[in-house]
Amino acid sequence: MKRLLCMMLALVMVFALAACGKSGTTEETSDLFPTLDEPITITFWHSVANEDVLNNFLEVIDTFNNTVGKESNVKVDLVQYPSAADLHTAVTGAIMSNTAPNIVMGNSIYTVDYVSADALIDLGPYMNHEKYGINMDDYYPSWLTNCNSYDEKGTYFALPCLCYSETMYYNVDFFKEHNLTVPTTWKEAEEVCRKASAILGKGALGWDNAAKMFCTLVTQSGVGYTTPRGELLFNKDLDTALAPVKKYISLVQEGVFRTPGDSFYFSGPFANQEIPMYIGSGVEGVYIDMKIDPNNKFQWDCAPVPQLEGGQKTTFCESNLLSIVNKGNDEAAAKQHLASWIFLKYFESEEAVKKMATVGAYLPILKSVASDPEWLAQASPSQKCSVTQMDSFTPFYGFDNGKFMSSALYSDVKINMESVLAGSMQLQEAIDSLLNLYGN
Repeated sequence: MKRLLCMMLALVMVFALAACGKSGTTEETSDLFPTLDEPITITFWHSVANEDVLNNFLEVIDTFNNTVGKESNVKVDLVQYPSAADLHTAVTGAIMSNTAPNIVMGNSIYTVDYVSADALIDLGPYMNHEKYGINMDDYYPSWLTNCNSYDEKGTYFALPCLCYSETMYYNVDFFKEHNLTVPTTWKEAEEVCRKASAILGKGALGWDNAAKMFCTLVTQSGVGYTTPRGELLFNKDLDTALAPVKKYISLVQEGVFRTPGDSFYFSGPFANQEIPMYIGSGVEGVYIDMKIDPNNKFQWDCAPVPQLEGGQKTTFCESNLLSIVNKGNDEAAAKQHLASWIFLKYFESEEAVKKMATVGAYLPILKSVASDPEWLAQASPSQKCSVTQMDSFTPFYGFDNGKFMSSALYSDVKINMESVLAGSMQLQEAIDSLLNLYGN
């Protein structure tokens, strides 16, 4: 279904360009940097839903419209969608009907659809321009990986925003009461959890997302998950790649670790002090505080995801991406592209990045902000922890390798690993199924 969608999008873009009597990219047929001598309004579709994050998001937009935008003759109009999936559906339909916005927010799984349909412009000429360019050295490399991994040329089709990673939440009071040490390796995690599970009578550590468990452990093994182009890596040395996965599964089966079960996520069981530590998204902290009983409060904190001794240091991260929709090849389109870039440049500035990282648990994409004492002083536990992991971040690549897409592989990994952890499928059966579908 998704492959058909991409083919339809690609055809729509081809016919749209043909109808204009032109072909090729904007760079080939017009000046990329025309004078914006009249006011121009660009549309930005997003799916920011958290109220606190949205308030800061709106402030950033208002600040742009009243400062840089006013000076540049550029105004941004926002359209909000309730979820990333709803936004993707809307953008897909808008591309087909030639009513797409100028700027779209998404993640790598969705962005690859637009790239495959030739619906986005190359940001490279803007990024490197003497007047309009940005300082790429200030970015953490991990946040840029999903922005230029879509083709062999390393074309930048997006820039990162609203980034986050996994972290390990732990109950500080429980650890102090029972004289436990927060683990840094999987060997230490097993030792601590054996003690904790004996106290609790049930598993003491869990992982919110079974797919991320698998991807992290096969990468920590040194073998890997996939390449940026969608080539499987874990099947290159299955014994080595699956060794830490097998160990994790065995500890779940033994009752030392556990699954979220009917809770689906561990924020609830953790807030209710049913489990003393778990691995989950850095944005989970907001929900933990909401779920803690006011009459039974406890102190919690975050620590880096445990690593495999002697393995590759790895913590998976994710980010939303901002892209500029291809509006064609004429001067009017070039003006829309430039106006959109002027806004993107502002949204990627220290001022805006810092503003967006002062609420929720999203991480700054810029080194200058992540090391800013003022930002660190107000950062949440998951933000402070995640900053210490940034040098070991590994992104989920968004790809369409002509055989399958990253989203399909990830979805099946998640389903299969959940089945294995629930005891309804053997690990070898799950791997055979994945290799049968995606082996290359």
